[in-house]
Amino acid sequence: MNLDDIKNKIIRSAQEKLNRHRVMGARTKLSITEVAELLDIISGQAEDARVEPIDMIGNYSLN
Repeated sequence: MNLDDIKNKIIRSAQEKLNRHRVMGARTKLSITEVAELLDIISGQAEDARVEPIDMIGNYSLN
């Protein structure tokens, strides 16, 4: 798995989270800043996207 694959996985995860947020409406647990961060990740505007452990399943090495 290369860096582009990891980046695409992070973007897909952000898109899925936003889709769940849209479906849940007012019942969502995402804050406005979390939504903004997800939008930044998807649009490529995020400088340092945070990767949560749930987003990274498996063991990756960049060596």
